[in-house]
Amino acid sequence: MASNWTFCGVCEYRHLTKPSVVWCSECDEGLCEECKEHHGFSKGTRSHGIASIADYQKLPYNVLKLASSCDKHKEKYVMFCKNHDCPCCKKCIVESHIQCKELIDIEDITRNIKSSNAFADVEQTLSEIAENIKRLRIDRDDNLALIGKKSKEIEKEVLETRSRINLHLDKLQDAILKDLKTREEEESNKIRRLLKSMTDKEKEIAELQTNIANIKQYASELQTFLALKHIEKDVVAEEKYIQSMVKSDGAKQVDFSCNINPSLQGLISAIQKFGDVVVTADPCKIPIQKHRNKQAQMVVAVKPMTIDRLAPTLLQTLYTELDIVTGFTLLPDRRMVLSCAENKLIRVFKQDGSLDFEIGNIGRVFDVVYIGDNKVAMTSGYSIDFLEINVIELETRKIKKTLKVNSVNSGVAYSEDKLIYCAGKNGIQMINLNNESIVNVTKNYVSVFSYVATFRDNIFYTDCNDDSVTCIDFQGTHDRCSKILVFFKTLQDALLREINTKEEEESNKIRRILKSLIDKEKEITENQTNIGNIKQYASELQTFLSLKHIETNVVVAEQYIQSIVKSDGANQIDFSCKINPSLRGLISAIQKFGDGVVTSDRRINKLR
Repeated sequence: MASNWTFCGVCEYRHLTKPSVVWCSECDEGLCEECKEHHGFSKGTRSHGIASIADYQKLPYNVLKLASSCDKHKEKYVMFCKNHDCPCCKKCIVESHIQCKELIDIEDITRNIKSSNAFADVEQTLSEIAENIKRLRIDRDDNLALIGKKSKEIEKEVLETRSRINLHLDKLQDAILKDLKTREEEESNKIRRLLKSMTDKEKEIAELQTNIANIKQYASELQTFLALKHIEKDVVAEEKYIQSMVKSDGAKQVDFSCNINPSLQGLISAIQKFGDVVVTADPCKIPIQKHRNKQAQMVVAVKPMTIDRLAPTLLQTLYTELDIVTGFTLLPDRRMVLSCAENKLIRVFKQDGSLDFEIGNIGRVFDVVYIGDNKVAMTSGYSIDFLEINVIELETRKIKKTLKVNSVNSGVAYSEDKLIYCAGKNGIQMINLNNESIVNVTKNYVSVFSYVATFRDNIFYTDCNDDSVTCIDFQGTHDRCSKILVFFKTLQDALLREINTKEEEESNKIRRILKSLIDKEKEITENQTNIGNIKQYASELQTFLSLKHIETNVVVAEQYIQSIVKSDGANQIDFSCKINPSLRGLISAIQKFGDGVVTSDRRINKLR
């Protein structure tokens, strides 16, 4: 802009200072109220378009700085050079454009520019670009919502699948346990009936023995002879009874076993995945409007994407300054107790992570567990020279009680006045804190670095040798069904993590595209506002010169739309999940948990 729009340009030439109220783009200067009136009546300027200063300031800065006069020679533009794509004054033509063939009168080329096809085409194209971006943005928003919806549907399907499997296995387990109880009762009743018969017979034999002893001592020879005949018959009958009893099923040695269904036995090794998450990426099918090429509905084929999964969040870091932490327990007031086998001490930390106190000089240390009443129990580890568990009172920080045990003791858990601990080659043992009695829960060997935990009616212990977690009940019975269900839970969790990861990856791609579309949408809206203001307030020359710049922006915007449509970010993303066929067919394929087997062996082969 050549002149200052704050003051009237005409009055400035007269060395007067008056504020301008309107702007004439043709004259390239502001006008006060008085000059505005004269400007409107004058024959040379009555056809000029004027705009209020406030309206004129709405024009883009790059338009405002366009002048109707040459900056170099301070003369009005008279021609437009198509070879150099620039306006020229008379001196410009002489100095730089004398050889140019395509010089057009500036008035001819700018006349009616605002109503020209070129201007209308730019307006139309900007409207179409804005509409296309809006469609793409809505489509990406919808796809983002679809991904979230599909992810939840897949999670529901996975959870329902495992729930059905759990229910089926629970039914099979209940059926075989019911069969076990029934058979146990049947075989026990047989033995009880035989025992009753043998008890009765034992009484009869004892009575005969008493009788024959009395006969021998007190009866006459004749009485003895006659009674002996009768007793001999009874003895023969008793011998026959014994023989019949030995041959009967009731005398067989009954044993129980269970043949677990081989399909269940091999289930964990056979099924390694719950399923696969499938991400499909269909090309963008949004119809892109293009005023300059009506016949095209742009559908660009792109290669489907292939994507390769909830990470834990770190809440607090505890600096223990211990060589190695071998045990941990949480107190009711949220303080933390850590044990260290190397330093042979325990440290108590406050909730904020600062050290509260430590207890040393307490012998061997391994794991630690809170047992109530402000006390903790501490195992002594894997040394055979220290077969004991110490109970420490936290208030006095001294050993309150020492429990003598018959094995090494590493990981420890507490449940209802009992300590359950890993006892190396003695398996899992349990000591009663009241009477200090020890029972073997299971005699299966556990490594010296094993840990144990309880949950409801089950005991879980680890084995670092094979990276396993085993579930047993408090009687030491392995819960095979629980082991399988834990395995399925592991597979399910892995699949759900994969679903969440892929959902996040695809959603982030769409969010990046959406942000780009929103930014471009703002830019196009700004261009539309600018071209509206140019049409209303700019001069013909300003309109003509700025139109070149706007056309360039329009081309860039069209190229942007094309690049978005062709990019992976515009693909229609869909989620599905292929549940492992072995899992889908599990319920129909496995109808029995196993078979209870009753064996009957004859234990008495020869009678004297």
